Amino acid sequence: MFRFLAGVATATSLVLFAPSVVVAQRSTTLEVSTTVADVGSSEPTTAHRVRSDGKGAYVSTVVNKVRTVSNVLFVSRAGSDWLLSTYWQAKGTYQPSNRMMFVDTSEVATAGVGFATPAPAFYPVHVSVKCSDVGLDFLQMPLGSVVECPGSLRFWAGGDEWYRFSFQPLNFPEVDRYRVACTAYSQQSGCRAWSVTPGASRVTGTDPNVKSQNRLLLIESGGAILNDQGGTFLLSFHFTVTRL
Repeated sequence: MFRFLAGVATATSLVLFAPSVVVAQRSTTLEVSTTVADVGSSEPTTAHRVRSDGKGAYVSTVVNKVRTVSNVLFVSRAGSDWLLSTYWQAKGTYQPSNRMMFVDTSEVATAGVGFATPAPAFYPVHVSVKCSDVGLDFLQMPLGSVVECPGSLRFWAGGDEWYRFSFQPLNFPEVDRYRVACTAYSQQSGCRAWSVTPGASRVTGTDPNVKSQNRLLLIESGGAILNDQGGTFLLSFHFTVTRL
């Protein structure tokens, strides 16, 4: 059962709230900007497992009439989703943009079988936070409220090597969702900024960054799963998403 959470965005101060009704009559996309924190805010400051390429905020980018980076909220009657992609497709072939994220696969929770774990490196990515799957809308969140949404983090290692971290416990009960908090609000347009962090409270060793546990899948470029036995990994990250 999905939990609706509100109040201060901490693991120890969470209160239920009733979901708002989604009023959109048709689907639409809203442009957003995303910053990716490279290190955590707690001392000692430690690098996140997922971090930026050091080139500033991620925004939708068009080069020669081709959208090479896409960063949007997709809003529909079912709710809304945050979708960030740093690769693009032309004539059935995928191409990387000049934006990537560093994906650190070094902290293994449970070992996998069937395929080798991709090395920690910079990869083109597709981040998907699917709040519509649980009937939630980013825009309808009250200021300070916190929700948890399923999703995925897909990354491309070149050629036919595609991988995805699952954030959907309905498919893999051991994994965590994304945690989304509304951090800025307008009476005219609803929530306008969000933090996206692990939907968990675990820390490991001397690293103070909170980490989610997520299963690694080997997939086809279109998303079909080839092997779901890649093991589970601990991931820390902090995305800040802001409407433009």
